[in-house]
Amino acid sequence: MARATAPRQHVLTWLLLAFAGGCGDPPNAPADPATVSPVSPADFRTQAHGAAFERLLPLARTALELADPVAAAALGRTELGPAPLGVARRAALREAVELAWREAADIDASALSPDRAAVLAAMRFGLLRARDDITRRPLTRTDPAIPLVATARLIETLDERWRGGMRGDAAAALIAARAELRAGLDDLGACSPAMAAAAADDAMTLAGRVDGLGGTLEGDAAAAARAL
Repeated sequence: MARATAPRQHVLTWLLLAFAGGCGDPPNAPADPATVSPVSPADFRTQAHGAAFERLLPLARTALELADPVAAAALGRTELGPAPLGVARRAALREAVELAWREAADIDASALSPDRAAVLAAMRFGLLRARDDITRRPLTRTDPAIPLVATARLIETLDERWRGGMRGDAAAALIAARAELRAGLDDLGACSPAMAAAAADDAMTLAGRVDGLGGTLEGDAAAAARAL
């Protein structure tokens, strides 16, 4: 299940983070009070929803960065780290998503410019997907493959970055990944035999990637990989 949905979600997150990072209009210069004309109801509505859109951007950016730290790091938004798998970080993600959704839900797209309306539609879709994953379909509680696949994605990204000379703080990312993987596995409930069998295969794949990464890294990063 995680294998089928993860790639599309990652592409969506990349797009939304890119939109959220650069679609605000530059602020207007303060108007001279003597030249300000009365604002019509239509103009007031446009201004109000435009202001709400501006408030949404940082809220959506925060929620998306929490949801997918790997994509956020690839875009230079945050340090590379693991996906939210344990109860504490998923609670923080739920709060951030709900805060952004409340702002997004009240914006009338017809009061925005066409490009902003398109960004709003994409953000609403992404936030709805995140809400669905966190609240209505919390697959992290039933599918043991999800924390394994998410951790394997981080390991693969770390390996690519290390080989490309982007060393960063690999040790910190691996230590955080270990803690988050354990938290995610501890939060699992009952799962089907088929899911358990698939997760066993994923665990073997993850172990192979960790072994390979451990042979590439150096110093504290290598020790952190071996401890994973």
